[in-house]
Amino acid sequence: MSEAARLPTDLGAFDPRATYDAAAAAYEDASRAWWGVASTRTVARLGLAPGDRVLDLACGTGGSALAAAARVAPTGRVIGIDYSEGMLAIARDKARAAGADHLELRCADIARTPVPEAPFDAVVCVLGLFFVDDMAGLLRSMWRMVAPGGTLAVTVLGRSFLAPVYEPWRAAVAAERPGLAIAPPWQRTDDPPTVEGLFAEAGIAGGDVREESEPAPLARPEDWWRIVMGSALRRWITEIGPAAAARVRDHNLGWIRANGVDEVEISVIYARATRGPGAEDRS
Repeated sequence: MSEAARLPTDLGAFDPRATYDAAAAAYEDASRAWWGVASTRTVARLGLAPGDRVLDLACGTGGSALAAAARVAPTGRVIGIDYSEGMLAIARDKARAAGADHLELRCADIARTPVPEAPFDAVVCVLGLFFVDDMAGLLRSMWRMVAPGGTLAVTVLGRSFLAPVYEPWRAAVAAERPGLAIAPPWQRTDDPPTVEGLFAEAGIAGGDVREESEPAPLARPEDWWRIVMGSALRRWITEIGPAAAARVRDHNLGWIRANGVDEVEISVIYARATRGPGAEDRS
């Protein structure tokens, strides 16, 4: 395993459930505008067909779960699991609006999801692996849920995610609270060799891991703060308090204007493995 995956960042102090319950609406807004592509592309590459069964772990506000539900309708089934009730409430509203009765949403901890009675044609985790303490353990559990001939798909964020504004943001927060550990959980898995190492540690062979990056527009500098408040970065803004947060915001927006920044980088790592057609491993 790479050194990055060994680093716990400050995960022990990070409460993603509370963070994303508070940020659910802002996350949905930011995801739809900037990194929702990670969910739709993950599902598009699975080759799902009507009648397929899909398990989506850390489904959040339902981006990947709803995309999968559209592809497996009308006879398939999708189960989405997340432990943020705030995120699931949004996902349920979207599912009702889409008429996706074959999408079931459950509130549970993905690290403690029992092996289901029947395997799935696809098991998916988009932007959730890095929140789990034992990432290789979760991958092993997910792999056991994949049916022979089925696919495991895991998507995480790359090292240049939110460049070039992330580093000025981090420096501004650090200036307000010297010594504060600022390490978003996604940095635990932010390069392809780390993800490859986790797959190997989990005993998953033959995986395909690739990184893709593309710019996403900032229509105005204030859009940056929509990203901050709709992502895990919100946690540190909350921690430093309103007055310091306002100074960080002003600093960031001034930096964006001074440097003529009109886009951020959306760097995403897609990992996928397909179980052999005759393989069985339900241990």
